[in-house]
Amino acid sequence: MVVQSDPMGTATVAGRPPFQLPDVVQVEEGKTVSIEITRAGYEPLTVEIDGKKTKENLQAHPRPQGRHRRRPRALPAPPTGGRCRSWAKPKK
Repeated sequence: MVVQSDPMGTATVAGRPPFQLPDVVQVEEGKTVSIEITRAGYEPLTVEIDGKKTKENLQAHPRPQGRHRRRPRALPAPPTGGRCRSWAKPKK
């Protein structure tokens, strides 16, 4: 069975090292195989195939993009040895 995905990604099958799609996956007659497809920026997709079809096209869905907040900048460390000149009161 030929397995391909949109977008192309890495697939894993139990007992086999990860492989890039599209690729051919051997499925014994009467058995099912679980395939997990992963790609950065997309939800992982797990599919059970049984080999009845000769070709399987799979569609991966992008992960929702959250609102990224910028981290506030850290304040500079106060100088050692007393007050900073801008905070100091004038001497009398």
